[in-house]
Order: sequence, then structure tokens, then C-alpha cells
Amino acid sequence: MDRYDIIVVGAGPAGMTAALNCLRAGKSVLVLEGDSFGGQISFSPRVENFPSYQKISGAELMDKLYEQISEWGAQIELEKAQSIVKTPFGFELTTDYNTYECKSVILATGVKPRKIGVEREDELVGSGVSYCALCDGAFYSGEDVCVIGDANTALQYALVLSGYCKSVHICTLFDKFFGDKALLDLVLARPNVRYTHNLALKEFIGEDELSALRFENTQTHENVIVDAKCAFICIGQVPNNTSSLTRQAISLRTKTARPLAKASLSQATAARRKYANSLRRLPTVRLRPSTHAPTRTKCPTAKHSGAENSAPFFSQTMTIFIDVDNTILDFDKCANQSITEACDFFGIPKAQELCKIFHPYNLSLWQQLERKELTLDELLEKRFNTLFDMLGVRADGHAFEDYFHKGLASAAVPVDGAKDLLEYLSSKYDLYVASNAPLSQQKNRLAKADFDRYIKGYFVSAEIGHLKPEKEFFDACFKVVKDKPQDVCMIGDSITADINGARNYGMKTIWFDKYQTGKSADCDFCVTSLAQIKDIL
Repeated sequence: MDRYDIIVVGAGPAGMTAALNCLRAGKSVLVLEGDSFGGQISFSPRVENFPSYQKISGAELMDKLYEQISEWGAQIELEKAQSIVKTPFGFELTTDYNTYECKSVILATGVKPRKIGVEREDELVGSGVSYCALCDGAFYSGEDVCVIGDANTALQYALVLSGYCKSVHICTLFDKFFGDKALLDLVLARPNVRYTHNLALKEFIGEDELSALRFENTQTHENVIVDAKCAFICIGQVPNNTSSLTRQAISLRTKTARPLAKASLSQATAARRKYANSLRRLPTVRLRPSTHAPTRTKCPTAKHSGAENSAPFFSQTMTIFIDVDNTILDFDKCANQSITEACDFFGIPKAQELCKIFHPYNLSLWQQLERKELTLDELLEKRFNTLFDMLGVRADGHAFEDYFHKGLASAAVPVDGAKDLLEYLSSKYDLYVASNAPLSQQKNRLAKADFDRYIKGYFVSAEIGHLKPEKEFFDACFKVVKDKPQDVCMIGDSITADINGARNYGMKTIWFDKYQTGKSADCDFCVTSLAQIKDIL
């Protein structure tokens, strides 16, 4: 069993700072993190109030701190602490993978968002209530949203949301803002941002999803209705001290003369936590029983083993359509690689910051494209130019876009389990790629990943002249594939392009919820790992 002087539970700013000071004192230190390194600040695109840095992204700041404690000799493990007990040596701490001993423990278990305490708040989380604009904002691209709060977090969220939402309405309880003036000036300069002071939230309006909010004016006591598809609540944070580990630590603290140190730290956001956990465990497959086949309903929350239910449902299936990006190739990692190379080429020192804000903004643009709210040319025209404006970078977005595409054409990072899945599917079915990306780009990337040998043919929007989810896209596919739509299954990560498009055409559908969003989709089966598909087909 490994022994340390000190174990720090949590690798956010507080935890890593505590580790640094312990290391400087000559102690051996183990840092444990169950979610993701850096905490909530790593999701901030711009930090301007940290001493010695005029402007830096949260991710870059945390990367520097991570490197610093690594150079000082910290042992760092991505493991979740499960239990802590007192021993003659000091303490024994058990994670989901190992057991360690130490003389002292520092709990830096962070904070969690403060809830506003209005009826149906918990019920609507994920359906119009959110505590993280950086995680969920892109899902409301082109929609009216509301931000509830009056300090820096609310202002930062409003600034980010203004980049892809139709309008942002900031509602504050008091008669003024309490955030930094520099940040407030940036927010109020956005033409699609407005605010109303002296509002107390009274009711969430909407059945299954939020449609509006009812406030009461604290001065006039009049009702104020604010139309919004999502309410981003940012009214502060509370200590994340309700876990079993913390309760054990508190109990030990009262029983021993050696108290456990406590530190405050930011907790990783829900979306990042789901992603991190998906890399560490195989989630349970969510299946819809075959008896539901004639009637399309939302993907159920009931969980089944799957194989016995899915076999009859897919007994006539002969052909599989499969998406590429974020289905069998990890687009996010490929894009980050290409962005970093382009930043190096053009001398732009903000690669990490650009990668952070690229993904939600790019997702929002593609959702607009799929809804026919903009063209592909318009998307390519505004994508990097808008991002550079948000970062205050002077650069040619057109030239950067060209270089990015060249790099992306050779980037091929497989999704976990993709090779095994393709080998399995190609041995049983005719396997076709169905993608909205350029043909040459996808062929090159799949060839580099050695996936092209599994593919019988390619259906791409640029060649067809229509995008998924348009009916015309699938019309073109079925001119080549002679099977009936009900005998063909579509596998993809996009609810709009892959699942809704195929479902509307009469095809069977498997939604790959890669990041375990927990969102509901009108699909036949929902999986959170590619390995689960082999149990269905």
C-alpha cells in the first residue's frame, strides 16, 4: 500500500494550491481527482482578476498550476475517493481503484450551484433549467434565454450566451449589478442582451419543458412574464459537503485529535463530469422494448439488458448507416489538434482558449444549419471570425478556416470501441457512411484510421446536395440501397441530423449519447458507449 504524508482530495484551484504549499514544505503529496482537473474555472474563457495575469483563460491558468505541482513532485491520480478511516499510521483512504495511507488529508471537495428554491426546479433540470451556460448554452442556440443573477458569473454566462442565442434577458433580485464594471460594459454592449432589476422568481412556466418564467417585481409587486427556453441560474454556490466521504471525515474530525483540513474548491461541471466518468466505466444501456416498435416514443429511462429485447426488433435489418464525427471518429479531439496546429502556424497564442469556446459555438452553428437558419457558406464565413472577436484576437478567420480544414482532413482519432464495432457490424451488415462533412475529408480520415476497409459506400451531403436530416438526403441514399427504410438502421450522435432525420424517413435508430447528456431523444435505442451496440444488433 502506497504511503504519503498528505493526500489532497480535489484538483481544482484550492486543492492544487494546497498541494503546492505542502510540497514546498517537503511533504510527499498525492492529489486525487474523481472528475476532471481544474475545477469550474477551467471552463472560463477569460480570467482577468488573477494577480500577474492581465488576461488568461481558465484552462490555461489551471494547466500552469497542474504543471507546477507536477514539477514539484506531486503524485496525481484520476481516481474518486470513496471512504476514509483512521489507522495507527494516520488515515487509510480508499478510491474506486486503490487504497492509500497518509498522515493527513486535505478535503478540497469544492462547491455546487445554489438552487433558487422555486417549485419544479429539480424537475426541469435538463429541460429548461441549467446552472452552467458553458455546458448547456449551445443546446439553446437561436432561442430566447434568461440569466438569473447579478454578479460576475451571471455576466460571464450572459456574454457567452449572447454569441449564439437569439436574446439574453438578465434578471436580478436587487436594483443593481455586483459584478466587475469592465465585464458589465462588455455584456451591455451586446445588442441582444437586456436586463431587468428587482425581480423575484415565483414560477417556472411550461409542461415538460420550460417556456417562460413568472417574476414578481419587488418594488411594485406586479407580475412580470419573461419568455425563455432556458433559465440559467447563477446566484452563488454552497459547499459540496454532503458526500459520504465528507460525512466520514467530519465524524473522524470529532473523534480524533488530528483534524482534517478543509479547503474550498470549484467542482467540475455536470457535462465534464459525465464525460470523465464515461472514460472510466461502462454505463448501462437504455433500451426500448421491441413491443414499442410501431409507435415511436421518447427513449425510455427504464433500463434493460437489451439483447433479448432487441433481437426480434432488428431481425430484418440488412443495412447500417453510420455517422462519422463524434460517432466513430472523435471530432472534438481532431478539431483541437487542428486548431492548435493552425494557431502555431498563424502565431496565435490562445489555442487552448480557442478550443474551449469552439465546440459549443460550432455545435450551435451546425444546429442552425440543420434547421436551415443559415447556409454552409455562412457558417464557414462567421465561425472563426466570430470566435476571434470574442477573444479579442486580430486574425484572418478565412485563412484560419482553410488551414483548419486542411489539418482536419488528416486528423483521425478513433472513438473508444469504434474499430471493434465496425469490424462486428461489417461482418453482419452492409455498412455505409452517412455524413454532412466533405467526401474527400471523411475518406482520408477513415483511411488513416484504417476504418475504410469496413465501409461499403459513402453518402455525404456535399455530393448529394442536401444535408441530413432532409428527406432528399435519404432519398438519394435509398436510390443506392434497395432495402426498405424499416430494414435499415441509422447510428449517430446528433439527435437532429442523425436520429430525427432517419426516424422521419421510417428507419430504425440508435442514438450514441457520447457525453451522457441525459437528454431525451425520439429513438429506438440509446447507448452511451459503442460497445453496447453489439448487444443490440
